[in-house]
Amino acid sequence: MTTLDRTTEAPARSAAERLLHPRTILVTGVSERAGTLGRRVLGKVLRSGYAGQVLALGRTATTVDGVEVVTGFDQLPDGIDLALLGVPAAGVADAVRECGAHGIGAVVCYASGYAERGEDGAREQAELARLAEAGGVGLVGPNCFGFASTPDHLSAMMADIPDFPGVGPGTGPGVAVIAQSGSIACYLVSTLGSRNVPISYAVTTGNEVGLDSADLTDYFAADEHTGIVALYAEQIHDPERFLAAIRTAVAAGKAVVLMHPGRSTRAQAAVASHTGAMAGDHAMVTTLARRAGAAVVDSLEELADVSELLLRHHVPPTGGTAMITGSGAICAITNDAAEALGLDLPALTPGIGRELAGALNFTDVTNPLDVGTQLINEPELLRMAAKRMVDDPEIGSILVSLPSSGPGHDAAWLAQVLDGVDGSTKPLIYALQSEEAPPQDFRRLSRERRVVYHNSPERALRALARLTEHGRSRAVGATRPTGGLVLPELVPGPQPEWVGKRVLAAAGVPVPDGGLATSVDEALEIAARIGYPVVAKAQAATLAHKSDVGGVLLDIRDEGALRAAWRRLHETIGAKRPGLTLDGVLVEQLSRPGVEMVIGARRDPRWGAVLLVGLGGVHVEVLNDVRLLAADLPQDAIAAEIERLKGARLLRGFRGTEPVDVEAVAAVAAAVGWLVRADPRITEIDVNPVVAYPQGNGALALDALVVTTEQEQ
Repeated sequence: MTTLDRTTEAPARSAAERLLHPRTILVTGVSERAGTLGRRVLGKVLRSGYAGQVLALGRTATTVDGVEVVTGFDQLPDGIDLALLGVPAAGVADAVRECGAHGIGAVVCYASGYAERGEDGAREQAELARLAEAGGVGLVGPNCFGFASTPDHLSAMMADIPDFPGVGPGTGPGVAVIAQSGSIACYLVSTLGSRNVPISYAVTTGNEVGLDSADLTDYFAADEHTGIVALYAEQIHDPERFLAAIRTAVAAGKAVVLMHPGRSTRAQAAVASHTGAMAGDHAMVTTLARRAGAAVVDSLEELADVSELLLRHHVPPTGGTAMITGSGAICAITNDAAEALGLDLPALTPGIGRELAGALNFTDVTNPLDVGTQLINEPELLRMAAKRMVDDPEIGSILVSLPSSGPGHDAAWLAQVLDGVDGSTKPLIYALQSEEAPPQDFRRLSRERRVVYHNSPERALRALARLTEHGRSRAVGATRPTGGLVLPELVPGPQPEWVGKRVLAAAGVPVPDGGLATSVDEALEIAARIGYPVVAKAQAATLAHKSDVGGVLLDIRDEGALRAAWRRLHETIGAKRPGLTLDGVLVEQLSRPGVEMVIGARRDPRWGAVLLVGLGGVHVEVLNDVRLLAADLPQDAIAAEIERLKGARLLRGFRGTEPVDVEAVAAVAAAVGWLVRADPRITEIDVNPVVAYPQGNGALALDALVVTTEQEQ
């Protein structure tokens, strides 16, 4: 029987500390009846090996599993670290109120039936949040599965989950799993555990009323037991804290691997039904999380695989991948998969390629490298190939993909590869092409040497593509500092095109030569100065689609044509938009044709600023061929992203056309990103089209929409 200790402990520790490293635990809702939530949770805590004090609260005074059950909070000591609420939703609010009154630092609420069931549940959840905050209680949940803390040998999950390796002497730091979904947490600890990857903590956060992903990520940044944070986040309540927590973890040398669902409308609806909160703008969340330093993945497999890779290999690669195999078919599959993933398979540098060709007695070597059937008689070829590849500065990671040949052979081949890469920090994946469990000697060697191995080369390539993408994004600096802009006067709301172009010009964006005319004589003067042919565009802040009302006239070739165009433009606008007062008419040089691009930026009041680049016309309207980027990316990084567009072949010269000036387009995008960050009044910029000319001939912004707000955001 556990004796109650009435010594009051000053709650100096944080809520996360008291959750994950409790000195005392209270389980509520405990009864003698088997199968009840309180009884199950109590059993989990006792069986997990937790060495601290365990207390129990229930309706009936009794003893359960050797623990004395009391019937009121007044029979318990104040200052308990952690309460596990094994009660239904109807009793949770009272329990949280009592926990706050008695100085309990952290509470886990397993009960569901809150925001995920609609408006009534959302109101009850809001009240729960208020009670927790008022009582100074760090609340995990509601609608959560529980948590595990392996440094404290503590499992407080509401049901059994597969055993997994924890951290301890000789293991090094482990992976801390944070997941709003209990199912996802179970998948991650099971998958990583099956590979002998140590888990430091697994916390399911449910609806995240109190302690959330940001709080826990921030805590794990300073936790000695944690090397990687694997994070499944359906919604982020406080973007500023969330991004700051990622930056804190990364600065402390801890990688954060993030999966955020919600790319599709149906996925967003599923998120809402699960936790009662809408997913964020997926592209914006993942773009800015990646910029903060997270490795962003799209699938559960990638979440587990990249977490394991970053735990085993702390420095993500920036170079391409080298593949060694014994099959020409695997080479073909690898080339297809790598192209689809955007993963480089660089040619070996000439000197190393000649060395390797000589060692293999080949006339030439390629990447992927097929060492052929001679591997069976000469397994040392694997060591030679691996050694040359890790020495190549163009290679950032190695993938070896071979069929399973059974006990003895598989381990011997792996040993040759490990000898070849010995001393290298470059990530290695060994793909054993079989769905069968690896032979025991292979498993033993891979565990001893902490080898990342997969059953499929394609899965390995997906993981390496994400890892390399992460390494390259980590290596990107920031663009020039904000400030130093002298902008025209801006009133709140959409600016007319002529003002938008003045804003762009202030940031160094090339715009057509011209000016705003308020009379036909002014229009003629401008045209005479810039030269014919010209275009004439009606200007008003409320005239968003000028062409639809006859407000754009092109290819005006002389003075008479301009006078006629002026008259026709005003007559058409007057007929289609009676009562509209124009600022004037923008008279500009007629631009030369080129490749049309679109560049935009948006400032979100919660997340911050993002930048969009893409091909214009049908590519953006139908194919959605755009890249969403952080607004502070430098020009060279933007140029690299432009090269990743689906239609990038059009920019490199297609069917006799010249390659376009991608650097000039990137310079325009960098300036737009600078603008949206430099002036808090600017909430949106849309430059469509930007015409890209042949290499060395620049780019020109033909239209511009700038939207401002009255107050700084």
